[in-house]
Amino acid sequence: MCQFDEDKYIKRKELKKTYYKKYQKNLIELFDKDIENLDDVMPIKLRPFLPPIFSFD
Repeated sequence: MCQFDEDKYIKRKELKKTYYKKYQKNLIELFDKDIENLDDVMPIKLRPFLPPIFSFD
């Protein structure tokens, strides 16, 4: 990705994060490294938004 595209991506990402915060929406942010271990990462990232009795087992 060229620098211009990366800068544009980062600005757009920050704008989205601002929107989610302003409107009190839940945001689960994933990074490139998370994709490799998505089955392990997603339960950890989802847990704060699920009822306490929910189980992934």
